[in-house]
Amino acid sequence: MFSVYDSSKSYVFLITWLKKIFFSFLGTLFLLSTFPAKAETPSLRVLVQKSKPKFFLYEAGRLGLCDEIYLRLKERLSARGINLKIDANYTPIKRILLELEKGLGDGFCGAGRNAAREARVIYSTNPIYVVSNVVATQRDNPTNPKSFQDLAKEGVTVGAYFGTASATFLKKQKGVKVDDHFKTLKEGLERVSLGKLTYFYYHDLGLNYLVKNLPYLLRVVPTKFRTINQWMIYSKETPEHLRKAMDHEISEMIKSGEMDKIHAKFFIP
Repeated sequence: MFSVYDSSKSYVFLITWLKKIFFSFLGTLFLLSTFPAKAETPSLRVLVQKSKPKFFLYEAGRLGLCDEIYLRLKERLSARGINLKIDANYTPIKRILLELEKGLGDGFCGAGRNAAREARVIYSTNPIYVVSNVVATQRDNPTNPKSFQDLAKEGVTVGAYFGTASATFLKKQKGVKVDDHFKTLKEGLERVSLGKLTYFYYHDLGLNYLVKNLPYLLRVVPTKFRTINQWMIYSKETPEHLRKAMDHEISEMIKSGEMDKIHAKFFIP
């Protein structure tokens, strides 16, 4: 027969068993808490501009100047335990600057330098390559303006790429009429090919490539209106140790001659 005594024994056994499980669980939690959590790999995001031949984002097997710089930087940072995320979509330059300013991105390759930008972003210790501002015109236009004064004397409107340092500088030149509403380089060069613009002003890296590859009868005027450094730029919101890691690797690429080798693939003397 089942007795109250047996019931009491079962109850005591059950309570003892539950206590053992409970304290065993607490012990496990304590042991787990003594092991440091696996550190998350730090990540940096770099942005991509629709500007050939700096970037060839949607052309399989092709790498632009800054595509190559990003990939080499990614390898170098990976060896330091830092992941570099390269954007898979184009971003307009004004948006790039805004995202860097707000800390939504960490870096961008190939930016001109001016006081307004210096207030918003941090520049690399050293420039990464050099470009010269030139103009493209119709192939049968025999005129070769040799200065900004020549452009002003002609009294024609010069096209420029919206939001760029090139456009900002051109608009400061006395007497030069500028139309910088163009959101793509192709749009501006098409206007030149149709005779609706006499010149389009940008850097030689971009114009030499586009004049060669677009189906328009254009040429690049040999005059170099100014020669300027191009830089990596960083967000002021990026943690300092990560920003310095990026800048260190960029400086090492310059020092080793690696940056010159990349640039030489795209430079036309």
